[in-house]
Amino acid sequence: KAIDKRFDQALGPIQDRIKQEQSVNVDKKRALIQEVTDLLESDTNTTAIVEATKAIQQKWKQIGLTDRRQDQKLWKAFRSQCDAVFNRRDEDKQAAKQVANETATQFRDLCRQFQQRLDSDAPIAKSDISAFRKDSAAIRLEPQQRGLQAEASKLIKVAEKQLKQQVEANQEQMFREFQRRNQLLDQVDQGALSAADAEQQYDSSVSLDSALSDALLNRSERTFEEQELLLIRLEILADLPSPEASQPARMAYQVQRLNRELSQGVKETRSEREQVQELLMSWFATSAKADQLNTRFQQVAIKLGLPV
Repeated sequence: KAIDKRFDQALGPIQDRIKQEQSVNVDKKRALIQEVTDLLESDTNTTAIVEATKAIQQKWKQIGLTDRRQDQKLWKAFRSQCDAVFNRRDEDKQAAKQVANETATQFRDLCRQFQQRLDSDAPIAKSDISAFRKDSAAIRLEPQQRGLQAEASKLIKVAEKQLKQQVEANQEQMFREFQRRNQLLDQVDQGALSAADAEQQYDSSVSLDSALSDALLNRSERTFEEQELLLIRLEILADLPSPEASQPARMAYQVQRLNRELSQGVKETRSEREQVQELLMSWFATSAKADQLNTRFQQVAIKLGLPV
């Protein structure tokens, strides 16, 4: 008993220090639990809360011993608060995933509607492409949904190609009508048709643009040399030879063009198609064409795919 008493007396100060240490550690753990609670009640975004909670968990591990019974209660409370943080993270992820899925569905619906517009018989308009580009850009896709954006870009390219083809087809239709109207007026000049009869044969469903309308309205006579020069330039662009009698005029034109490019720095910026169309406009809008030049023009027309 005496030794046991001495042992208790010797152990007392150590137990007091242990209790004091345990009390301090209990306060530290309670403070950490409160930190997580405050985070949950704050307006901080979930990502920041999760990161802060992970840092608090590391601090928890570094705290020393506590009374086992108290520690179990503290751990249960701490774990409950941490679970609430990570549950919120999972809920936010699920909500974000749902929003992303809804956004993707909205984007796919927009693409599908535009695809149906492209597949329809109605001509595509520039405004249709602009509206689709604006509407698709307004939908915020997630980085992992870039494939959908690529799909929209592909549709825009298809639409732009379709629009270009429509414009070219419309221009070709207008030019065909312009050619036909000039041919009717040629018959008027020859006395084979009256002006009123010629106008009745115009295709009213085709409206000429301002350039073609002006050219038709301002038909004029050209000298043989002027007509021949138009034909020579068309033969050059159509990669056709000119008759031997026209070789001097062809050479003179080519020298003049080369001199303009080299000496004066004036270079042709228009495409061959644009040059051909301008020359054809001048040719068709020429009244009283020379018969021998008409025969040569037939070859140019065949090479360019024009109806003759």
